[in-house]
Amino acid sequence: MNEMRLSLAGFSAGAVALLLATSAGASQQKSVEIDYEVWAGGLQAMSLETRMLRAQDRYRVDVTVESAGMLGRLFPFKLNARTQGTRQAESRDNPRPEAYEVRSKWRDQDRLVAIDYAAAARPLVKVDPPAEDDNRDPVPMDQIVGTVDPMSAVLTLLEQTAVLGRCQGEIPVFDGRRRYDMVVRHIGPAEVSETSYSPYAGPAVECRAGMKKIGGFWHDTKEDEHEYNELRIFLAPILEDVPPVPVRLEAKNDFFSIIIHMVDARLSRGVQPAGLDF
Repeated sequence: MNEMRLSLAGFSAGAVALLLATSAGASQQKSVEIDYEVWAGGLQAMSLETRMLRAQDRYRVDVTVESAGMLGRLFPFKLNARTQGTRQAESRDNPRPEAYEVRSKWRDQDRLVAIDYAAAARPLVKVDPPAEDDNRDPVPMDQIVGTVDPMSAVLTLLEQTAVLGRCQGEIPVFDGRRRYDMVVRHIGPAEVSETSYSPYAGPAVECRAGMKKIGGFWHDTKEDEHEYNELRIFLAPILEDVPPVPVRLEAKNDFFSIIIHMVDARLSRGVQPAGLDF
């Protein structure tokens, strides 16, 4: 469950990054913030806040996920994730992460992932607890080289979508514990129905995202029992002068469904670069 939270957060955050990467005047300093509410089995489970800062050819994405509602009181959880790196303005080059960090607390246990891409030819990886204490096998370095973090992977896939006009692509991902390929495929036009949870209703484009497992997953077979099928993503234009953003995301397993509603979106220009930790 903890790992699914980060996967959903990563996709939403990467989509925020896409806004700045492909919007007009991307060389200006900009900030985009999008807030989501996560509902599981008809109950509010989490709040998700994403923020992207962009100054010329550098980017930083911050995500905060926190349990909410009755489920939050029963299963308190908080996660803070950050990625930063470079992408050439007015270029189709893929984003290149330099540092990725996730700090979370689940079931009274503090967890940490940190990846430094810039310090050496091979990424430097720090995790706590280590794999041998987390019911999983460590991912060998030869499977890590050439990968990107989840949020940078989403940015790459969505940027390719903006170029191709279709959601499709496959990116090698390492999130500090798990190695998988993120796969996105195009479905087509869709309609987002009106609800009391989100301010948006209307036409959208549906894409679906999934993963090909490679290594580093929990040994416990219960992970497969609770595994979600493809993530359905509905993209729609809600901000002026920026590409479509995810307004709804849906996933389900054999037990219940998860729906992520966009509840607020904000765009500002002229952001001071102090927020970029370079």
